[in-house]
Amino acid sequence: MVFNKPILRFGELRSQLGSTPSMLAKVAAAYSQQRVSPMFAEKLMLVVTSVLECRYCNWMHSELAIRFGVEPSDIESLLFGDYSVVSEYERIAVVYALNYSKTDGQASTTELLSSFYPKEVAEDIVWLVKFVFLTNKLGNTYDAFLARLRGQGPKDSSLLVEAAVVLTMTPLYGSVAMLTRKGRNPYFSLDT
Repeated sequence: MVFNKPILRFGELRSQLGSTPSMLAKVAAAYSQQRVSPMFAEKLMLVVTSVLECRYCNWMHSELAIRFGVEPSDIESLLFGDYSVVSEYERIAVVYALNYSKTDGQASTTELLSSFYPKEVAEDIVWLVKFVFLTNKLGNTYDAFLARLRGQGPKDSSLLVEAAVVLTMTPLYGSVAMLTRKGRNPYFSLDT
């Protein structure tokens, strides 16, 4: 079976390299200011992950969501595309996260966010969604390389991009993979 999840392309990787420091600073500020609660942020992470299907992000954000008080049944619902479990307040952000993810980062519905949330909250939501979108694609690109080694790599992928991701992301994704082999997350395993 050929690997078919959304991955980073060469041009996308190149453009992300320049904006990553700025993105990380904005995401760090969003977390430290907590204008978006950690529970709400993790729900957004799970929504993006439900579309892009990064197994590492699935595991990590399921674990974090539990720690921040998201009910296990809500985690499962979000990962399987049932977004009815979010509050009315969270719904607009979920629509934004879905549109952003389903259009490969092309949809711009920030006006809707800005019309519903205070400006700073809307900006935090945008950066959180962009961040988890990127990390999902990084995880999938990491897995595309592993699939390539099994002869199942995507036909339209770049070995150069995959190798760059593997070289830079192995500490993170390798750690997540080791944790899951120890069975620490009852809601998701990387052995699937």
